[in-house]
Amino acid sequence: MGFWDNKKVTVTGGKGFLGSYILEKLQQRGCKNIVVANLPEYNLTNMTDIQRMYREQKPDIVIHLA
Repeated sequence: MGFWDNKKVTVTGGKGFLGSYILEKLQQRGCKNIVVANLPEYNLTNMTDIQRMYREQKPDIVIHLA
């Protein structure tokens, strides 16, 4: 079992150039639960939305690219 197996990862900026590459690599390494935080319901410039994202998604790891 590898480090990334069954981890829940949230990637901010996951739809960008670097983010799309990282998403592909996470999937190759066995990461099953990947959330791309480029969603309209999460404004990453608003602290309340960021806190709500953490509460709702409960990620093990956050990769911040936004």
